[in-house]
Amino acid sequence: MNIGDSIRQHRKTYVILLGIGLCIITAGATWLKLKGPLKSFDEGPAVYTHYNNYLIFKSAFYHLVEEKNLYVLYPEKHHDLFKYSPGFALFFGLFASLPDALGLVLWNLLNVLVFFFVLKRIDAPWAAQFPILFIFLLPELITSTQNSQSNALMTGLLMLTYFDLEGHRSGRAACWIALAAFIKIYAGLAALMFLFYPRKVRFILTGSLAALALAGIPLFVTTPGDLWTQYQSWWQLLSQDHGNSYGISLMQLINLALPGFHQKTIIQILGVAFLIFLLFPLIKLGKDRLNFFSLILLTLVIFNHKTESATFIVAVTGVAIWFFSKPKPAGMELSVMIFVFLFTVLGASDLFPKMIRQNWIVPYGMKIWPCILVYGLISYELYRANSLSFKGSVTQT
Repeated sequence: MNIGDSIRQHRKTYVILLGIGLCIITAGATWLKLKGPLKSFDEGPAVYTHYNNYLIFKSAFYHLVEEKNLYVLYPEKHHDLFKYSPGFALFFGLFASLPDALGLVLWNLLNVLVFFFVLKRIDAPWAAQFPILFIFLLPELITSTQNSQSNALMTGLLMLTYFDLEGHRSGRAACWIALAAFIKIYAGLAALMFLFYPRKVRFILTGSLAALALAGIPLFVTTPGDLWTQYQSWWQLLSQDHGNSYGISLMQLINLALPGFHQKTIIQILGVAFLIFLLFPLIKLGKDRLNFFSLILLTLVIFNHKTESATFIVAVTGVAIWFFSKPKPAGMELSVMIFVFLFTVLGASDLFPKMIRQNWIVPYGMKIWPCILVYGLISYELYRANSLSFKGSVTQT
């Protein structure tokens, strides 16, 4: 066996061991949620399980089959609303018929393992730093798992989109992005990445066909008229979703500075506009695609008025990709990463006394602060790349 084969074998061994360890951690975290006492979400008399999100998804499948409105409250079954697509409700039929203990474990394992196996790809720009990158992301991955959320799965699909675009497999990339948007509609923002690559027509056509298929797949269990009514209800829910919720986001910080602030849509439009402002000069350069992808992942969280703690696996993955793909990070960048790890990754943990968490970290949205800082640094790097390229072209002429 030569040295290259030995390195690959050792990598394969530690990846397998990490995967097994992750499965054990996932099963343990799931078990704790299954056995947790009932709790109240709004200090009302109704109490629910600690795996409430899973029950929302599970109930949605039965509501779809029974032709009930997916997008109204069912307080006798679970807390909060179902906000995903009708197609996602159908997909959850894979788990709905199983006992909660088994279904919840399998759902969490699907999220965790898709995320893990995409992240550990040997062709990833961060492959050399994978072990420490994984440790950096593990607390957020556990948080998402404990909330039986879909954020890790969505992030894994977005990373697959990036890898397939890099490999000029635009059709398959379009399918991944359609699946990610089918889970959470705002994931579709990552489709901007296709503008960097060739075969744009194939991407658009394949993505459109995939989106149509996913939109129509509930017809296997419901009628066209009922499905149309479901989409109307979903649109109504999404259009009225802003309410008084600010999430752990940039909007929360603006509202703290300007109480009563309600122009969330304007802020979100500005966030997308800024991405596009950075994007088009980069397309001409044909570089910094990975940094732009990281910026998209951060944008999905920073400008999301519904961001909660379990959503941060998306943003922190963007941070990790940006930092651990650098050949030689600067000292300032390392300091920023420590800031991210302390206040974003561990901000809600027992590392900080309860008084500090309740009086400072949570009320002031400190979990988002480091992400906004990294967002600014990446934006500066991209702007600087554009600026230097422009100056270079002017000098040559």
